[in-house]
Amino acid sequence: MGVVRAGFAAGVGWVTAAALLLVLVIAAALVSHTSRMLLGSPPDGPGTATGTRRLPMPTAFALIGGLLVCVVLGVVAGPLATLLRLAAETTVGAR
Repeated sequence: MGVVRAGFAAGVGWVTAAALLLVLVIAAALVSHTSRMLLGSPPDGPGTATGTRRLPMPTAFALIGGLLVCVVLGVVAGPLATLLRLAAETTVGAR
């Protein structure tokens, strides 16, 4: 999140958004290929499932809420902000 915030703060938000989109595509491809390697191809023939199950709404809200809480804690947490500031000062060499 620090890299994303820095990219938008530096005025290159469109580049940051494009990079995040590429990361999302890469992650989707990795999940897709890895699941086929680990779980095999879907079975064919009689008796196989014909449709996918939908995730119940309360479960979806709980998962999305947990992810949002993790993002907020990652951005707002005091030790993380200090760590990012110190890393930036070390990289730039400013004190």
